[in-house]
Amino acid sequence: MLQRAADPKEDDGVRDLIQETFLTMWFDTEFNGTTLKKSALASNSKQAPTASSGDHSAEGGDTSSSTVVTPNTATGNTTTASDAVSPIPFPGNGRSSSRRRKSDAVLAAEQRQIRCNVAAKQMVEVVASSGNADFLTDMVKELLFGLGDGIKERKKAERRKKQEAAQSHCGNLVSSLIEQLLGFEEIRKHADKTKEGQQLVAMISTLGVFAQASPLLIQNHLDTLLPYLKADNGVSKEQESAMVIVVSKIVSRVAPTLTTSDVKRVTEGSVCADLVSITYNLGSSTVSAAVEALAKLASHRDAGEGSSEKLMGLVNAFYRYLYKAKGTADDFSAVKANVRNNVHRALSALGSVCRYHEGDKKGASDHVDPTALVVISPSKLSWSNLSDACYAMFRVFIEKKDVGTKCKALRAMCGAFIARPRLMLAVEHTGVLSDVMSDKAHPDLILESLKCWCDILLSEERRIESGEAKEEMDMKESITTSVKISGDQDGDSTLVGGVLTQHSSRLYKLTTNTSPAIRHACVELIGHLLRQGLINPMETVPYLLALQGDVGSPLIRQLALKLLIKEGLKRPDMLRQRVCAGVKQAFVFQRLVYPNSTVTAVIEQDTGDGITETECIFGLIFKELIRSSRVQRQGLFKSLLSLFGADGIDDEPSLTIIGATKKSSQKKLSIAEQIPLLQFATQILGFLPYNSAQDPLFIIYNISGVTALQGAQFLDEFAVFTCADRYDSENHSEDDLERAAKAANPSKTKFAAIVNEPSFDLRNFGDICLKASSLVLLLRLKSYLKKAFNLSDTRIMEYLPSQKEKPFDKGISASQGVPMFDSRLETLSIDGSFSKDAVIRLYAEFRRLMRTVEVSHAALGEENEDQEDNRVHSKKRKLDHAENSGSENEVSDDEE
Repeated sequence: MLQRAADPKEDDGVRDLIQETFLTMWFDTEFNGTTLKKSALASNSKQAPTASSGDHSAEGGDTSSSTVVTPNTATGNTTTASDAVSPIPFPGNGRSSSRRRKSDAVLAAEQRQIRCNVAAKQMVEVVASSGNADFLTDMVKELLFGLGDGIKERKKAERRKKQEAAQSHCGNLVSSLIEQLLGFEEIRKHADKTKEGQQLVAMISTLGVFAQASPLLIQNHLDTLLPYLKADNGVSKEQESAMVIVVSKIVSRVAPTLTTSDVKRVTEGSVCADLVSITYNLGSSTVSAAVEALAKLASHRDAGEGSSEKLMGLVNAFYRYLYKAKGTADDFSAVKANVRNNVHRALSALGSVCRYHEGDKKGASDHVDPTALVVISPSKLSWSNLSDACYAMFRVFIEKKDVGTKCKALRAMCGAFIARPRLMLAVEHTGVLSDVMSDKAHPDLILESLKCWCDILLSEERRIESGEAKEEMDMKESITTSVKISGDQDGDSTLVGGVLTQHSSRLYKLTTNTSPAIRHACVELIGHLLRQGLINPMETVPYLLALQGDVGSPLIRQLALKLLIKEGLKRPDMLRQRVCAGVKQAFVFQRLVYPNSTVTAVIEQDTGDGITETECIFGLIFKELIRSSRVQRQGLFKSLLSLFGADGIDDEPSLTIIGATKKSSQKKLSIAEQIPLLQFATQILGFLPYNSAQDPLFIIYNISGVTALQGAQFLDEFAVFTCADRYDSENHSEDDLERAAKAANPSKTKFAAIVNEPSFDLRNFGDICLKASSLVLLLRLKSYLKKAFNLSDTRIMEYLPSQKEKPFDKGISASQGVPMFDSRLETLSIDGSFSKDAVIRLYAEFRRLMRTVEVSHAALGEENEDQEDNRVHSKKRKLDHAENSGSENEVSDDEE
């Protein structure tokens, strides 16, 4: 189940069902004494009291599996509801009469604790096997804070009661996890460090889930977890780092809830020293978690000077090291590895201090000129100027030539931006943000910048949703009641989004970057901007549709699909309006990202049993958002068929280039350059997952309209070149060029003599063939749809778009035995020179396909004429029969 839930291709409905299953297994808070009584009544009404059953239940006391409430056979009477026994019997001395009776409340509590123990073990196993506890965090938050959603009776008392029950249940789960952790430590043998380390990481990570959802659940158990900050647990370095990160985050979450005595006990002990030691010895992610915990403890209102002094000492040490190293070299890739690593550690630590320390936020000014900030001496460093001095230092190191150093400096700068959004606005004017995302920047720096912008957006979102923004606003005396009413009291909430919105065009262009990691990070950032309403969906949807063409990266396609589904549910008409632009962008995307591969709209997968499954890149979008609406389906088909044009291929159509400026965003395509786009469109129309016969009928209907007009025009133009006296201009039968096309080298046969004549204009003839190739694609598509969905000529001719959908039209699917639709076309022109063999073969195919259409129409017309003749003859016979019957009646009358 977890593998299916983790599969990015899995349906969201299946994921929700899996989450609901685990929610019921682990967090069912409805199990109480009332449930026990109802269970007892139901059991007693179904099972008659017998001595044998009573003896069995008394002597066979299994405390883990039985859930049947048995009757009281000691007295020979059936147990009443008030005397109900726990579903789990307890061991006794072998005689039920000597069993110690317990109240329903005690038995229910013991039963719940047993269930909590089992659930806790299962949670640890799931976290250990999956390596990710995010899904568990969502479930706990839903349990604690999602109660009341979708429930009709939303009374405060009822909801409070449910929340208290949920809080109590989670408290029991935490107690079970702590007991499991202590029991594991008692039996550890330190034989298999890897396996034991995985188990320890899973247990502590599971506890971290509850700390993130509700810190009060962990508050009483904090002393049990603090020793793990010493990082001497006898496991691998990676596992030590994982445990330290989780415990540090637990300390950060629990610190604001600690009482005066608790915070003094924690800060006066070895915790602060352990956190400082972590920043010197472990990796950058561990440094950030340790600094956050130290900053949260130092910011507590009842914390002593010890934690704050340790944090300031840490800041001075790292700042002093950077102050000395800044002039060492301009190219940090050439310096010693230990010096470079120490610089990276110092940048990470200072960036985390700027982000998490409350004193830094209070002492910094809202209005600052980044160009005026300079690096100061370490002796002048204080909490009031720390943020400005650190930013100046970060700016120095982001100018170094080493890519790794640039990334660390940018990450540190991100911490300052999260704490001071107005600083980010000021830095935007200096061009730093544009430089780290420009084409000249290293791909690693671009990737790091996208991750930083995501972190800033999410941090600002959490700040607003958690109420922290309101608390900060209330603390500011300058914000009066009138300002609060005007709605301009928290200007910082829109600054970050406003800055990133200015770079939306660059983000769109990065969706076509050749690095899959950059594309994935870019789509994640666009998703956050869309959710927060900071970018225009109408402008964004075509680029998300283009990412459906990312056939080499299923994760990116899936992420873009989720965003499209969300936007499609909100604005269904918008998706249909932008789908044509999205198809063009998908075509351009594949040509840019996969230049050495053929542009395709089909993904082929081998099932392993010799069968190849095909999937259209827009198939899921069509299935989820468009297929349910007939209007939207037909609008999509019209949009795709409009690429072929009512008057044939445009001589100079425009195609929007992804990420280009407004002046150069429209590129003129030649006729030859349009053919691959039309091939792409016909592939989409050929492989969409249709479930109604109305869809292929509608497409065939529109194709017939296009080919009826344009096909005759091309036949007339071909007749001018091929001379009507020697070639069949009306296309009634096969001509010489069609016979020549059957040979391996058509131009060298005697049937192609006219093409080899000096007066034959091959260039103009080739141009007509290029334009006619669009009709060849449409005629191929028409033939394929007709065969794949078993559509007869009669049904095609009788179809009208305005007619209602019939019941037998629904539930269709393409036949398995029909050959796949082939949109490939032979290249007619290379470097402006046409190939005689290629143009002859395309000319022959065009005439053959057009003749097939005419034959179908003629056969259908003859069939209709035969049916009409039969109806006329039948009617005439009936009239003759009626006249003969009348004559016989007259003769009979005369004889009488």
